[in-house]
Amino acid sequence: MGNNMLEPTWANPKGYFENRYFAVLNEHILMAAGGAWNYPPQRDAIVKVSDKFSATIQTLVRQEMTDIWGVKDPRFCLTYELYLPYFINPYFIICLRDYKDIAKSLLTRAKKHAHYVGNGEELAREYYARIDPIKLNYRNISIKYEGFLIDPKKQIRELLNFIKVDRDVETLAKFVDPSLNHGGSPTD
Repeated sequence: MGNNMLEPTWANPKGYFENRYFAVLNEHILMAAGGAWNYPPQRDAIVKVSDKFSATIQTLVRQEMTDIWGVKDPRFCLTYELYLPYFINPYFIICLRDYKDIAKSLLTRAKKHAHYVGNGEELAREYYARIDPIKLNYRNISIKYEGFLIDPKKQIRELLNFIKVDRDVETLAKFVDPSLNHGGSPTD
């Protein structure tokens, strides 16, 4: 995901593995379109501001892109169309989590940070609806969040096969710690 990661927090002590520059840029895009992560603007409003951000997106993609790299940011399912012209051979990995678990996790974060998240289940459904065009139009794999907690090696093998990368499954599986919350957004 690059070298410029968001710092770990109480909610995710191993880190978010989200590139801070993509996360900040996505927040700016959402604000320019009249929304925020917890109040997603309509697709048309996001597309309408694309010209304002195209040069920044292009520069960021060039700057962060390596042989194999990724963007991990739940907001990306809202803004991905603006990035597509600058990606080469994209693969989409969609990690799905139960709506009620998302709502519970968002509520915990909201209380801790005084954020307004509204109805967490409704917010999760909105994010998942925005993923549907990705599922229909682009190379993708959907995996279940809970599957990583139950059988991380199986999920990791599926992901590695999908992106055609050879890595040590045992080492990668050690990273998964079911006792941690591991985030709480719809597509973490």
